[in-house]
Amino acid sequence: MGKLPNIALVGNAPREKHEILNSMLAEEDLTDLCSITLYGADGQPEDEAFRDALEDYKNGNVQGIVCLPMSHSLRKMLQHEASLDTAEMLMISMNDKCRIASVTNAKTIGEANGNIRQEDVKQSALSLTKSLKREQSILNPRIAVLSFNEVITADNDSEEVKVIAPVVSELVNEGIQVFGPITMESFLAGNVWQSYDAVLSMYEGQKEHLLNTLSDTPTITVVSGLSIPLVTTEAEGVLCAIYAVMDMDRRRTEYDMPFKNPLQKHYHERKEGNDKTRFTVKKKGFNPAEHRRENLNKTQQNEEKKEVEVENKED
Repeated sequence: MGKLPNIALVGNAPREKHEILNSMLAEEDLTDLCSITLYGADGQPEDEAFRDALEDYKNGNVQGIVCLPMSHSLRKMLQHEASLDTAEMLMISMNDKCRIASVTNAKTIGEANGNIRQEDVKQSALSLTKSLKREQSILNPRIAVLSFNEVITADNDSEEVKVIAPVVSELVNEGIQVFGPITMESFLAGNVWQSYDAVLSMYEGQKEHLLNTLSDTPTITVVSGLSIPLVTTEAEGVLCAIYAVMDMDRRRTEYDMPFKNPLQKHYHERKEGNDKTRFTVKKKGFNPAEHRRENLNKTQQNEEKKEVEVENKED
């Protein structure tokens, strides 16, 4: 039997609370699935505890990190961590009903007004698609893109016409299944939300409203786009977060495995040639079509040879 994964649990809490938490985890019988290492006991600052856990991950001592409770400064802390590449970082919140990420960190529509850009919407949609494929094992995800305003109008200056719709069309042309812009009211009406694997909102307020409307179960937040499997949550969602971070580590390995040692090409394409070049190279092995052509050529040559011999005899 292989070695059990070790999950780092980071939380700024007194040791007594960690002991209670440890007892709760033991009651859930996680001992056969993983081992838990606690960081941040006795009031250790959360940033120091997180860096200790990150150092253990680099050394191979832990396979993922769960931050408890959810730190509102975690995004800033990650962005200032020099050892992490956060260019494609995206926080995807999920409960038992939906997965949803937001383009901006703004809490209200007023804060987000004027800050929605096409490049941000596209990058968020691409990062969400990649995360769903690589970390959630959804090979062809369907993503709903929410509108910025409550009502979609034909106004050329609206975010829907100027920003969201062009990005959706561009992504569709690239083969990505995104749909929108969709208003929040339309999305919730008639259980339309069940037709999608994930949602992309324009600001945090939309995301929180949707999560609270659809379910009252604990919410966990997967931090995708990083080299390390990382999940944040409040105390009541710790078990879901532990399972999620283990699944992330396993699914990443399964997804990346076929791409590690790709098969080499059996021919070399000439840079100056066109598409016909690759088809003019004779390939090894049996080719039925080529075999039939060779037989036809031999038959024609034999018939021509016989005709010549007959003509020579008559002469």
